[in-house]
Amino acid sequence: MVVGALLFVAAVALALAGTVAAGDAGEVKVVSDSAVYGGGGEQVVFSGNVLATAGVWRLAAASLRADVGGVEKEYRAFGSPLTVFGETGEGEDVVLNAMRLRFSGGDALAEGEVRLCAGVDCARAEVFAASARWRGDSESVELRGTPARGSWLPPEGGEKVRARARVLRFDAVSGWAVLQGDALFARGDAQITGEKIEFNLRTGEMKALAPAEGRVRAILGAGE
Repeated sequence: MVVGALLFVAAVALALAGTVAAGDAGEVKVVSDSAVYGGGGEQVVFSGNVLATAGVWRLAAASLRADVGGVEKEYRAFGSPLTVFGETGEGEDVVLNAMRLRFSGGDALAEGEVRLCAGVDCARAEVFAASARWRGDSESVELRGTPARGSWLPPEGGEKVRARARVLRFDAVSGWAVLQGDALFARGDAQITGEKIEFNLRTGEMKALAPAEGRVRAILGAGE
């Protein structure tokens, strides 16, 4: 059950980090209804049916502000919602929706009704959150919501894995994922709930902490 979480966090990381990497390291092509240049051409605001393309990644938004004069380029996109289209290294479709998106220097922040879909008809993963942050320097992902929730199909197949928490953090360096606040981790009929659930994708180790008043609760399905 723990191994399947890798696809979930990887899908989020790919959607955000792929956009950042393409935007900062490669050529970005933008078309829009209008563009206003300022700051000696180092700031550009594109408005109306904006479509930005960088490698395999495409961004469709109502507006896009590009600050390209500094050492680190910064892009801010807005929509109702905006959409990022891309694909995983295995060629599966990834779609990210949000109201706002900021990316700069290897970091990205998506806010407002965030939805991530991976695979045809979201067959691989589907995630809902208020915000999703990717930090490139530490290779970490943080999802926040009331709660944030998601489901994904493990690489080995079988039943989908489900998770929810007010805050979900994943550190790619250490392999630890943390579900904090009204946390649930489940697959099929088996589930565990608590205030905080921690698991390591590499070792399979899992720890669950009870709320201040209450207990950790587990339901084990047949064969667990």
